[in-house]
Amino acid sequence: MKVLLATDGSKASEEGALLLAHLPHATTLELTIMSVQYLPLVFDPIELGEREEHDIGQERLMAQESCGRIEKMFEGADVRIESIVRKGHPGSSIVEEATSRNVDLIVLGSLGHSTFSRLLLGSVSDFVSTHAPCSVLVVRPSPIQEPNHRILNVCIAYDGSEPSEYAIETLRQVPLPGNTKYDLLSVLSLPYIFADIPIEVDTHAIKEGLSKRAEDAATRMRPFSSYVGVHVLEASNVGDGVVRFLQENKSDMVVLGDTGRGLLGRFMLGSVSRYVLRHAPCSVLVARHKKQ
Repeated sequence: MKVLLATDGSKASEEGALLLAHLPHATTLELTIMSVQYLPLVFDPIELGEREEHDIGQERLMAQESCGRIEKMFEGADVRIESIVRKGHPGSSIVEEATSRNVDLIVLGSLGHSTFSRLLLGSVSDFVSTHAPCSVLVVRPSPIQEPNHRILNVCIAYDGSEPSEYAIETLRQVPLPGNTKYDLLSVLSLPYIFADIPIEVDTHAIKEGLSKRAEDAATRMRPFSSYVGVHVLEASNVGDGVVRFLQENKSDMVVLGDTGRGLLGRFMLGSVSRYVLRHAPCSVLVARHKKQ
């Protein structure tokens, strides 16, 4: 499995390395640790100023030190590691490197706090998740790294669509501990265009259909997990419903397809994954077919 791990030297970015290091690897992991130095649009040293030049030098040193710390996290593991430092826009540089290396997964922290990347706070993970040619894991701090955290709680946003089916398939590529607890979640949300229209919608029948599809998917998952639960709930917004579930169930990670195209999800193409990415209290795995 080929993984590109992005870091800017911040604690948030190294959370991604910690999570990846704690996951089992069925085959040799080909890991590229990448740090990107974000440069402002002004490249003239005179205009840039001595302070900015000093900050760039400090940031490069911090990036190299971060790569070294991350390499130590994988000591003794079946992994081949290469560390690289690039200059440019963090989001586009990560996507370009992932494309050229044909990686299977990009891992990055939810926020960066280095000298220049803080100007783009939150935008890097959003950009990469939207434009990457493969699946993306955005890591937020979680008790999973703690020794006493024995069970990983994973929620799968499921609507029966092809992207949500691929979300399940992606879990086979990112092997998780055998005692992982899975929750298949389907959210019923009537689009706002029906709000002022006097028509009757059989929500019970729709929920029954969602529940049946989710249960069928759960049956397929049970051979590799001792616990797979099925949940169907109503919410005014699919993304909000998913986030509330994550909060109430203290999920460690949520897995979802790139876009939802189910019965009601088609009205919000792409918006659910972006909403969850920005508001989820846990790590987010956006599953995407790798572009060849």
